[in-house]
Amino acid sequence: MALSERCFDRNRHPLCGKADVVNALGWANGYSRYLEIATPTTGGRFAAVCRRQFVHCRRVLYNAPADFSDGLPVHHRQEGDEGASCLQRVVAAGKRFDVIFIDSHHTYTASSLDLHYALRLLSPGGVIVVHDCNPPDPALVCPEPRPGEWMGQTYLAFLDVVSRRHALDYCVVNTDWGVGLIWQAVDLSPHRFAALPPRPELIGVDLRCWEDFSRHRRALLRLISVRRFLRVFAGLRLPDPG
Repeated sequence: MALSERCFDRNRHPLCGKADVVNALGWANGYSRYLEIATPTTGGRFAAVCRRQFVHCRRVLYNAPADFSDGLPVHHRQEGDEGASCLQRVVAAGKRFDVIFIDSHHTYTASSLDLHYALRLLSPGGVIVVHDCNPPDPALVCPEPRPGEWMGQTYLAFLDVVSRRHALDYCVVNTDWGVGLIWQAVDLSPHRFAALPPRPELIGVDLRCWEDFSRHRRALLRLISVRRFLRVFAGLRLPDPG
């Protein structure tokens, strides 16, 4: 099946969930090694990752009780609400991955640790995919867990990492609560990303002030549409309606 057919539904609408972003990256770039870092209440799409493309799939779950099971493999497990210990074991084993999907326990500390270890585990030319980078409402971004929907501080951890490390490049796909992408700028051809928004100027912007974030979100996140993502990252020639 052609890539242009895999990335669209039968009505020619682009597939736009977090697993669809992962799969499109794999199909377009020949990636085969996938790592998911999540918790029992996040992630939730491990089964949707294309096993024909990603022939080597691994999952790290933390904040996971010893008796937790969703019927899918858990290759590394930790009961605490941060995944440092099990991620350190993956690093020590010398593993590297082409795509690393992060759907953290959404505290700032846990999200930052996940990003720290993902950068150590990323293969040259690979991409980190981060869920929940574009929160729509300040009620969702409280620092500690709350009943119901909670996006926490993952977006802040994401912005802190990419704004402080200029060797990294990034953008956020405007779908599924914001799907962030991070890659090493030197690893991928610069001309490929000429269509992305420029890096933002952060002088005078307080990332921890919701009003500042909300006012400047499009520039701060380098927000792009699903269609632009498919053009830039998958090489599909598509019109972008907005």
